[in-house]
Amino acid sequence: MAQGILLALLYSVLLNGGWTFSRDAADDRAHGTEYFTYVAKARSADHNTGPAMPGYDDSLWQRVTLPHDWAVDLPFSGEASHSHGYKCIGWKYPGNCIGWYRKHLFIPAQDKGKRVLIEFDGIYRNSQVFC
Repeated sequence: MAQGILLALLYSVLLNGGWTFSRDAADDRAHGTEYFTYVAKARSADHNTGPAMPGYDDSLWQRVTLPHDWAVDLPFSGEASHSHGYKCIGWKYPGNCIGWYRKHLFIPAQDKGKRVLIEFDGIYRNSQVFC
């Protein structure tokens, strides 16, 4: 009896270009405040308009290519933690501790119904990904 062979054609697309970034997204405080928004229903109501929402306007955000380290642009301070290279980041600088990255993806019609995987090679701690 012959064994069946499953052949899956795979291709990959590098997604390092075309990202937008903001360290001070004005609406980021609204994220996760809606009932179940961050758990199961990312579009469960119209009042949550923060950066996790598909229609959010990120047109004024900084254009970046990955890999990107936004802490590099922060100033140094003798008061800052040595564990962050004396950069103004960490618990003493809460306004510098949240960054948002956004990427608009196009999935071709011929891939409808197919399994699509997005692999991140490196993300800093405490990250959340929304699709």
